[in-house]
Amino acid sequence: MHDTFEGSLNTIAEAVVRRGAAPMAACGFARRRNGQWISSFSQDNTAFFDLASLTKPFTAVACALVPNLLDRPLGEALPQLASAPVARRAIADFLSHRSGLAAHVPLFLAAVSGGAVSKENALREAASSLHEGAREAPFPSHAVYSDLGYILAGEALAMATRTANAGAALEEGLLRSLDLGLHVGTAQGLCARHRDAASRFVPTESTPWRGGVLRGAVHDDNAWALTGSSASGHAGLFGTVQGVLQFASAVLDGWIYSDGSLRHLPFGRLLEEHRDSTWRMGFDGKSRDGSSTAGQTASARSIGHLGFTGTSLWIDPDRCAATVLLTNRVHPSREFQGLRDLRGVVHEALFAVADRA
Repeated sequence: MHDTFEGSLNTIAEAVVRRGAAPMAACGFARRRNGQWISSFSQDNTAFFDLASLTKPFTAVACALVPNLLDRPLGEALPQLASAPVARRAIADFLSHRSGLAAHVPLFLAAVSGGAVSKENALREAASSLHEGAREAPFPSHAVYSDLGYILAGEALAMATRTANAGAALEEGLLRSLDLGLHVGTAQGLCARHRDAASRFVPTESTPWRGGVLRGAVHDDNAWALTGSSASGHAGLFGTVQGVLQFASAVLDGWIYSDGSLRHLPFGRLLEEHRDSTWRMGFDGKSRDGSSTAGQTASARSIGHLGFTGTSLWIDPDRCAATVLLTNRVHPSREFQGLRDLRGVVHEALFAVADRA
């Protein structure tokens, strides 16, 4: 860590809070120069933020690490869903949001009234919830961002790795291989590895039917109903700025330099661009109209992802750098909307700091 840049990063994080976009914020950058990584973070790099949909890039990369999983049809990967409308779709289609599934359905509803959620029934409902205009395999469906697709991909990952759920698969596989276990993990895993984890989790929304303010419990209700204190394929990981940046650095190493633990991944396929959408497997691309949460100066090849709780990650291969912003903009209510207009400005400022490193 290079403390030279900490002052600038603290200023950026403090500005997010001061402008009312979120009650807490942390940020940082990582840049590769001459084969070495330079990284820096704002002052508090010990807080575990709910990463929300930043879980999806981890899930996609973990799926790609399992031989032949990307090409496996859902009905083969999860035999209990062999009769589902999307059973013939390859796992790759779910990871690129091209499976034909709807964006979201509330699989957690039984829990609101104190009932039990049947995971088996919930997965069947997810695999049957098609969006309007969905087409049957092998015909491609146009891209619709879908949590449901990642829920199913996460279950396929768990089945393929013989683990209890997507969170266990991520912790025992990808996170361990990248030595990220102290910085990124499920609530259950981080509590097992850190005695002080409970005090380090950042609070999110006040949800009365779940007991009030959520802290150390995943914000996403479907993930909570399906996997509890572990994680689903679409949400459930928590992490520090350092942890997310280490993951981003590993992706950039493997993608651009064919280096590191991820060097054998098929990045050309994972990050393939499509005409109908900027979505790839696990990542989004920069908006084609020029507006993007990556900021104006990020290159056209940049990839990233956002999380509903107020998290975001962008990787710019042309400047060999990654930037991360973590907030809890849903605390105590999801009514905070100020971050929407700030994200691009923040990432542009973070890339500017990285350029000076």
